[in-house]
Amino acid sequence: MEKSSTRATLSDAPWHPHLVWWCRMGVRYGSLLPLFFLGVLPLARVGVTCVYAAFVGLTCAMPFMVTLAWLTWREFDHPAPATRREPCAGEPHPPRDPSAPRSDDDDEEEEEEGNDVGDVTAPVRTVAVIGGGAAGLVALRQMLAHGMDAVLFERTDDVGGLWDYASPERSKVFRNVLQNVTKTHNRFAGHHPPKDWPIYLGHEHTLKYLRSFAEKFGLMDRVRLRSEVTSCVETANGFELVIETEATQKTSPRAEKRSRSIRAAQSAAATTTTPSTVKVSRTEVFDAVCVCTGQLAAPSVPDDLNFSSFTGAVLHSSEYRDPRDLAEARVLVVGTGAASGSDIAQDACALAESVTVSVRTHRWMIHRGLTQGAPTLLARTCSAMPAWFGSLLALYADWIPFFFTPGMTDSRDFLNAVALGRITLKPTISEVNGSTVTFTDGTSRDFDAIVLATGFKRAVPFVHHTLRPTYRGLYKGALHPRRPRVAYVLFVMPFGSHFQCAELQASWIAKVWSGICPTPSIEDMERHADPFDVDASHAKLGEHFRMRYLVLMFREMFPLVEWARSGQLGRVWRTLWARYADPVGEWDPARAEGGGRGTEGHYLRAKMAPIVWRNIKFI
Repeated sequence: MEKSSTRATLSDAPWHPHLVWWCRMGVRYGSLLPLFFLGVLPLARVGVTCVYAAFVGLTCAMPFMVTLAWLTWREFDHPAPATRREPCAGEPHPPRDPSAPRSDDDDEEEEEEGNDVGDVTAPVRTVAVIGGGAAGLVALRQMLAHGMDAVLFERTDDVGGLWDYASPERSKVFRNVLQNVTKTHNRFAGHHPPKDWPIYLGHEHTLKYLRSFAEKFGLMDRVRLRSEVTSCVETANGFELVIETEATQKTSPRAEKRSRSIRAAQSAAATTTTPSTVKVSRTEVFDAVCVCTGQLAAPSVPDDLNFSSFTGAVLHSSEYRDPRDLAEARVLVVGTGAASGSDIAQDACALAESVTVSVRTHRWMIHRGLTQGAPTLLARTCSAMPAWFGSLLALYADWIPFFFTPGMTDSRDFLNAVALGRITLKPTISEVNGSTVTFTDGTSRDFDAIVLATGFKRAVPFVHHTLRPTYRGLYKGALHPRRPRVAYVLFVMPFGSHFQCAELQASWIAKVWSGICPTPSIEDMERHADPFDVDASHAKLGEHFRMRYLVLMFREMFPLVEWARSGQLGRVWRTLWARYADPVGEWDPARAEGGGRGTEGHYLRAKMAPIVWRNIKFI
């Protein structure tokens, strides 16, 4: 019997795998060793030199940056001495004279010249909030938090405003719409969207967020649904509102029997009562009124073009609902807007035969802060900036010439769609004749539908004309200068977080009405009121408005000097190093509005080195 002989191989040696690995590593990195000494080290020295130069340059520029930021601070502050303060609810006050002249069409001029009817001495106890959208909900919360008896009137059957896609009566969004601000920035203090939600919320998640906000802070008990304010005038006792509600009227069995005999179509066994709704008007008086109906009330349609002669469908961007409505159609989108026109063009080109965008002003196209599905280095850096540095940059940047002079548009993938030929760009329209549209470059095309992304007009027809913002403008974009107990929330158009802007406006108004924050006199507010433009347009970045209202409330919200004198140095440190991107109401963890996450989220948790390391592949 032959014995099988096994021959030992080199691979059987126990040291063989390790030797192979070391040899492979030697081949891989041995050739790079001279490059390391000849290239990497000099590059490292250059990098260190650049960092050192940037540090020295920033140190040299810091005094000038601080000076410009201080000038912006002075500009955002009251332009006149803030000597007028609303009385607190507990302070004694003389009775209001019911015979004082009021705004009447006959003696309006005489009243304005000789009477200071807006400077009343009775404290603000009752507030009417008109509108149940994002601005109305946060205004209601602020009024209640400052001790005022506030009621919100909403004309539809639920809150949510324009984000309620299921309600075509008030919805201004389309099916695939997305916010152009992240969920971590476009939110209210003390209420965080769930982590499993997408970074940019659509209308479904936004509506859930608003309704959960109302439920969390118990606002629904102060909301009157199906209550439409049809009139708002000033009277001797305050502001009189006419509210039209739907009441249920029951029909008696006898009347129902007569109606059945007349109709002769129903069964004789149906003898139960049947409810019917009727409109009922009632009058209520409030000490102050906060209008939060939004600025997307009426579509703005160009008057210089005769779209009535167009034989196809003409609709405004607020009427666009679903891309299937434009399937196989030749679509012309007029205007890009701040985001609506470009978003609708991208949404429609998936099913439409062709999409053309008529552009009057070429805007600066920016992309959302994502690269390959992850936040970019810039987005992460901005979200991790401390409050003091972010505020300094925002105040300083207000003096930088706005190189986005024509305006900005959150393009999503608009430029890619143009480059791939899915969207065609054209100049302005010169003529519309039947289905043919002629452009200013001399070319003509036939279209089946025209979508007008031409913006909106602000309108508050239920408010008396002397109380409207178009009458004398708005002081600081929120208060009626002649009647400072009439306020308008989110009647500015920030290119950024609308929710934070509305919250800061409502907080400042509530502090003014509760006597915490003073204002200049009626005459000074009239003199320095901002003119009100009927056409809504994005004029400033969101950070401009955040800083504008933070300056007005800073002494009352963050008395840093008093905290330092009382030994609360930790509180000062946590406030200064809170995340700038968070709502201002969360900067002070000791009294974070709405019971925030405490110290979590108020420290600068994200260090710059890990941020750079995680995003180095995107640089």
